[in-house]
Amino acid sequence: MKIAIISAYYPSQEDLYSGGFVHIRVKNYIKRGHDCKVFVLDSNVPNGKYFFEDVEVFKGEENFIVSNITSYNPQVLRIHCLLKTTVAICSQYFTNIPKIIWVHGAELMWTSFLYPYDGNILLLPVNFTLRFVKDLIRRNIFRKFIIEQDPHLVFVSDYLRKQVEYFLGFKVKRFSIIPNPIDDEIFYFSPRRGKINKLICVRSLNSSKYAVDLVIKAFRKSKYHVVIYGRGKLLDYYKKLTQKYNANVEFVDRFLTQSELSELYRQYNLGIMLTRLDAQGVSVCEQNMTGLPVITSDIEGNKEFETGGTIRIKNNELWRIEKIIDQLNEEPERLEEMSYKAHEDILRKAGKEKVIEEELFLISRVVSQKSTFT
Repeated sequence: MKIAIISAYYPSQEDLYSGGFVHIRVKNYIKRGHDCKVFVLDSNVPNGKYFFEDVEVFKGEENFIVSNITSYNPQVLRIHCLLKTTVAICSQYFTNIPKIIWVHGAELMWTSFLYPYDGNILLLPVNFTLRFVKDLIRRNIFRKFIIEQDPHLVFVSDYLRKQVEYFLGFKVKRFSIIPNPIDDEIFYFSPRRGKINKLICVRSLNSSKYAVDLVIKAFRKSKYHVVIYGRGKLLDYYKKLTQKYNANVEFVDRFLTQSELSELYRQYNLGIMLTRLDAQGVSVCEQNMTGLPVITSDIEGNKEFETGGTIRIKNNELWRIEKIIDQLNEEPERLEEMSYKAHEDILRKAGKEKVIEEELFLISRVVSQKSTFT
């Protein structure tokens, strides 16, 4: 099949971390013999083409992208991270090409209600109003597009489907639930044994939705040490919070490749990944895939990805965390059992091979249905 992937971002040698979840799919489609090209809409960069790990990527403004998609003449448009510009070109130029939209969250959700606000609390009413107005504008554009174009929507979880339907104001008829794939070759399994003295947390520090502040509060004056890997605009704030609570927390200000993360996870026997909002919790899934048990928040969004290696707590029950670690240290055989279950369960739910096959079957079906009606 000839598959055009339209995305808001994609990795490059200058930005290795952008859109890695899209790249893992494209690499595996090509590996299975499919013809794929990636198109990134970005009017802030010069029009151009580059290759990333043998994937051909076109990046630039609307006319440049439209011209190259037209020349490519794909059988299907596979859309990630829906933008208003994506809606514009698809509605004007590609009405007859079947479309599949992978929904990742914020683009089709009420961010004004669901996403935490990280700014000055005194400006909360003004900022909430601005975010709400932006949500309404996005809602009207995307709602019209989905009704008129009738694309197939893919959600990583049923929780996300419900949130999107709430945002759009109607039930979605054509959809699939397919999680983000977890690469078990990169995040290969190693059983965990022994005592827990330190825990790992890997987060973007750009949003309070990842609840790093709760991790800090949970480990105030704790005998257990937490190392938080990540960077972002809230780093200085979190460091000050750590000092305020005298928390046993250390920050490592860097991003890591997937291979680096995989090796890092193997140095720990327990992860701590609290959150206020998630549709899947990919980092938790990656940790589980390596056999690392994880303490995470008991919220609806990630319940579908619970494994025998996840320990769920309420965000208002932080006092339980140290007791849980104590119990695991008293029962070392339980840690090893959880390690095996974590890997087996997430491999069954979101293993790379399973997910890629599901996605390619869906793409083939959508292309076939379009051919039947034309």
